[in-house]
Amino acid sequence: MNVCHCGSHFESAGQSALSAYTADIPSAGCPLERGAAEELHYCHSVINTIDEHVYSFRFCGDQVASVFHNPQCETISGYTPQEHYARPGLWYDMVHEEDRERVMRHFENLEGAVPIEHRIVRKDGSVRWVSNSCVATRDRRGKVVRLDGFLIDISERKVMEEALRKAKEEAEAATLLKDRFVSLVAHDLRSPFAAILGLLELLEDDTHAPLSARHKEILGTVIVSCRNMVEMINDLLNITRIRTGRLTPRLRFVSARAVVDTAVQSMAGRAQMKGVRLESDVPRNLMVRADQTLMVEVLMNLVANAVKFSHPGQTVSVRAVAGDPVAFSVADRGVGVPPEFANDLFSAEVRTSMAGTQEEEGTGLGLPYCFDIMKAHGGSLSFVSEPGEGSVFTAALPLVRPQALVADDDEVVQLQLRTLLEEQGYVVRIAADGEEALRLAAASVPHLLLTDLEMAGMDGYELIRRFRSDPALASIPVAVLTVMEKDAQRLAELEINDFIAKPINPAEFVPRIRRFLR
Repeated sequence: MNVCHCGSHFESAGQSALSAYTADIPSAGCPLERGAAEELHYCHSVINTIDEHVYSFRFCGDQVASVFHNPQCETISGYTPQEHYARPGLWYDMVHEEDRERVMRHFENLEGAVPIEHRIVRKDGSVRWVSNSCVATRDRRGKVVRLDGFLIDISERKVMEEALRKAKEEAEAATLLKDRFVSLVAHDLRSPFAAILGLLELLEDDTHAPLSARHKEILGTVIVSCRNMVEMINDLLNITRIRTGRLTPRLRFVSARAVVDTAVQSMAGRAQMKGVRLESDVPRNLMVRADQTLMVEVLMNLVANAVKFSHPGQTVSVRAVAGDPVAFSVADRGVGVPPEFANDLFSAEVRTSMAGTQEEEGTGLGLPYCFDIMKAHGGSLSFVSEPGEGSVFTAALPLVRPQALVADDDEVVQLQLRTLLEEQGYVVRIAADGEEALRLAAASVPHLLLTDLEMAGMDGYELIRRFRSDPALASIPVAVLTVMEKDAQRLAELEINDFIAKPINPAEFVPRIRRFLR
């Protein structure tokens, strides 16, 4: 970097800040000119009172000149204004060497007063963090000719942020350790409790040596307690499996109606025994991106709770509403959520279980488990409730439209596939060869690949191999557009999910494609 200390383009080194600001004002002495000088004098006085390091630089070619630095620059950097005037390149040397490239790139592309945080090395060698806000003035060719800005020392904030980051990491590590410990303990307890429960049930049903009525009553109470304990252990295992990453959702496009129907049917017997009516309303063609098994568990838990806290003769309604997000709701007119439980209802660390309207017991861990499932889906679980008036629990999933990537160099086939796929709800992207298909897949991972085999450039065979060798693309279903008799032998070597014969028959094509939405 070249720096300029004198010359026709810049102020001489060490010139006062006031003369730097007034250098371009004529000295004719008219009132307007004197007023402008006095105004600049006033601005200079104000700038010198603020806590930030205010600076100004001018550039000509690869030369730089320090135009202005207020006295606070010494507080922040340790260097006086005079030292900055004498060494116009000092600002560059002050930037920490590990941050210089990033800072220079920021200034080169600067649009508006966008701050950048970086480190500086003070005169005494100590390192401080600063927030550097700067405005660039450019010439007609777009080249930077002036920088005006200010530095704020943010070192204390950075120390606090680092302390918070470390505390967060330590807390997360401790939570993970706790979850693993709970998982191990629960796993070790489940087998003996299940065995005890089995033996107690055998004893209760023993017809060879029947128990007295009194003993049967006591045994029944023990069995209920033991069942509750096994259920609680299972819930704990489920929660810890989600939180420790040993259970992750396997996302597929599934029918919202199928999810709701499965959950409602599973709870129908329990609701009928209590005299509670179940009803559901789900759009026929609504698809969601979810793990069907886990979503059914969420809705079963929500419906079971709604039945538990409803009175005989009441109705529990299950709805699904299309939108972004897609919302599943379970509503009842039962007892509602006690206000003292509202803040801890989804916390596994706080017990919020209470008896149902017919004294049904629960573990209090079902809702935390559902909350973690929805979080793992990128969704949410929430509720609104009025004591004595009922509750509405809503499980929301992000709206995801299925994306199909078509690789085919025949424009007629492209048009036909686009039309058929869009009718099935797909967002369609078209590539004329394998290389273009890979670029599109890198920009946005598709949910389905349909590819021709014979294309100019990268053909379909190589495209499929590249998909299967890429961890991000390997699990994507692949349907091949082909003439079976011609390509059967080579296709046997590839991992193909389906074959679609050319010419395409819509009556056969649509049912095949629908399989990938389920």
